[in-house]
Amino acid sequence: MGEGSMRVIWIAIAERGLKQKACCWSVEQGMIPANAALEHNCRRHDLLEKVMEACDEVWLFGQPDRLVEEELKLAEKLGKPVRRFAIGEGGIRLR
Repeated sequence: MGEGSMRVIWIAIAERGLKQKACCWSVEQGMIPANAALEHNCRRHDLLEKVMEACDEVWLFGQPDRLVEEELKLAEKLGKPVRRFAIGEGGIRLR
């Protein structure tokens, strides 16, 4: 990718109330959160895999639940790097 081009990422977050915060923060970091295209609890594995295949990496915010663990297993299967972040009232930081 050229300098200044935005990277596509998958936001993995169990705390659904913080998902918008994580997505907005990732855009501020120059990223495009791809899984926003699968909102409204779309959990079809074939769609998840297609969208995640297009991502450059996966960003995990907070502690994973069962559904996020499935996303992380898919990321591993697809060879996607995973970056881990803490998220809360104090903001977002790399773990």
